[in-house]
Amino acid sequence: MFEKYIERFKKKYTIADNGCWEWTGWKNHDGYGFFRYLNKKEIQAHRFSAKHLAGQDITNKVVCHKCDNPGCVNPEHLFVGTQSDNVRDMHIKKRHKIPPSQKGIPKQKYQCPHCDKMVGGRSNALRWHFDNCKYKGVK
Repeated sequence: MFEKYIERFKKKYTIADNGCWEWTGWKNHDGYGFFRYLNKKEIQAHRFSAKHLAGQDITNKVVCHKCDNPGCVNPEHLFVGTQSDNVRDMHIKKRHKIPPSQKGIPKQKYQCPHCDKMVGGRSNALRWHFDNCKYKGVK
């Protein structure tokens, strides 16, 4: 019975030149795909792939993308870990963002001593980044 969901899932992606299985079904504003199965239960498509195509235990875990493509559902591009693992991966790849805490053009930029990202803006944005940079002590 569950095979029908697997077959339906496999019809909802295309394979890109870079090896990503690009989700063609519904995606949210961040680019993550969603899939409905079992009485309309909804799950993020990459989590479904990790659990049902790769057989990984995703309970109380996050499913991360090695390829940094939120629309990718290729099990070979996914790894299961903790939120800390995900944040560490994000900082190592230098793809974290400063939240839009205040409007205005930065007058001066500072280099974060933990991740080397150039951070500009008002003192609240700088303080937020330096206090929340999960890269502290990882270098």
